[in-house]
Amino acid sequence: MDNILIFGPPGSGKGTNSKELSKQFGLKHINTGEKIREEGVKKTKFGLYAKRLIDFGNLVPDEILIPEMRNWIMDDWNEQGFIFDGYPRSISQSKELDQFLRLRKNPITHFISLDAPKEILKERITSRNEGRADDSPEFFDTRYSHFLKRKKPIIDYFKNDGRFEFIEIDSSGTPEIVLNEIIKQLNY
Repeated sequence: MDNILIFGPPGSGKGTNSKELSKQFGLKHINTGEKIREEGVKKTKFGLYAKRLIDFGNLVPDEILIPEMRNWIMDDWNEQGFIFDGYPRSISQSKELDQFLRLRKNPITHFISLDAPKEILKERITSRNEGRADDSPEFFDTRYSHFLKRKKPIIDYFKNDGRFEFIEIDSSGTPEIVLNEIIKQLNY
């Protein structure tokens, strides 16, 4: 079983690559942002609260999101493993997810860090046509700032621990180039 975390700033290609890897390797794709938006559409208490936050580029607090993530994992349990897209976004989420999966004898196996220059990321976000409120130029800076504040502790946790295969990818190329590089680095 493989559990792969795809980490990176907004517009780095987390979703695009997670979907492709999921198809190619039979891993269950858990997209945190998508799950939150689904809960918003269902008008659950969590979904309405989270929607108000993310529509303005803010993050859902750990104490609210972590229990929801545990439920999503258990609801979507997949024997082949998971690809986590957009999660974790804090050091506490990182440690909790690591512990949660180890307790279930299905540890995190790979951490893939995607990154590209800020100008490329902003262009990608503001030009996509998904109709997301948080894709506007004014909210990109807020989202990017949140990412930068949390990046180093998360990277350090997964890079220095030694239990995870840590992979860094320059995601400024085309989706095909980036996906091929990820697959090459994963040694599948």
